[in-house]
Amino acid sequence: MRENIDNIAMIVSGWNIFDGLGRVIETYHPITENLGSETTINRWRNEIAPTRTTFDTRDRPLTVTLPDGAITQTTYEIGDIGNELGFITTQIDPLGRVSKSPAGADL
Repeated sequence: MRENIDNIAMIVSGWNIFDGLGRVIETYHPITENLGSETTINRWRNEIAPTRTTFDTRDRPLTVTLPDGAITQTTYEIGDIGNELGFITTQIDPLGRVSKSPAGADL
């Protein structure tokens, strides 16, 4: 007879919390559940802090905060791209590194 048999479980996707405009503002990590509970809604959320996202009025992400508190910030502006004006996206990663890139006119 085998000893220390692992429980057979299924991985269930984490919760997504939406704002009033249908945007995902919080994403929780997946959890595990025992087999046989497929038809039961589990309202328990993972204890790890969720990833949180804020948006501007054009549904573009402004900040993404990871569970460890690391924050990525994004700004959008019209600026000089070569000899003409265009859209510029500036992103600051959690380490403070700045990257700028031209964005499409659909923003």
